[in-house]
Amino acid sequence: MNADWIGITGNIASLMGVIVALLALRSEIRNASRERADEYVQRKQDLKWRQAEMAKSIVDEMLTDSDVDTILSAIDYPESKVKMDGGPERIITKEEIQKALSKTPDLEYTETDKTICRLFDSFFWYLGALEHYVATELVQFDDIKFPADYYLTVLGQDQVTKNAVLKYLQQYRLQRTLAFIKRIWN
Repeated sequence: MNADWIGITGNIASLMGVIVALLALRSEIRNASRERADEYVQRKQDLKWRQAEMAKSIVDEMLTDSDVDTILSAIDYPESKVKMDGGPERIITKEEIQKALSKTPDLEYTETDKTICRLFDSFFWYLGALEHYVATELVQFDDIKFPADYYLTVLGQDQVTKNAVLKYLQQYRLQRTLAFIKRIWN
């Protein structure tokens, strides 16, 4: 009988050991799972931060481009003088913008038309690049929409100008730029 109790006690002790080991394993799995979840949240926050830094870098680059700066000044301050191609400062009128962007390639472009298109091309190039970076998830749209949304809103206030911009983008197949602008204008 003593041997039976010793066997039973040994079995109970073994069972208790297994239960304690399982509880410890369960606790470790939970802790590891929490740690992985915390690491995931941290990695996600780090990615968001890196995306925001990248977005700022791209927007800063756009704003330091002299052609972009010139056309944004003309958009923001329609009656202000801007320097075009090293010539004297002059006002770029809304009508000149509309005329330049509405022309088809078969028409003759004046030097002013060419300059306005070149200035807009620089701005449009950056908008297309920004759209590409958003589409590839390199950056988030909310991190790069300002200040482009401000200038596009001002530019789109006049329906004739808005139509000229859309025609120009469609004519030259600037699909990424068009997609970016439609995010703002829709």
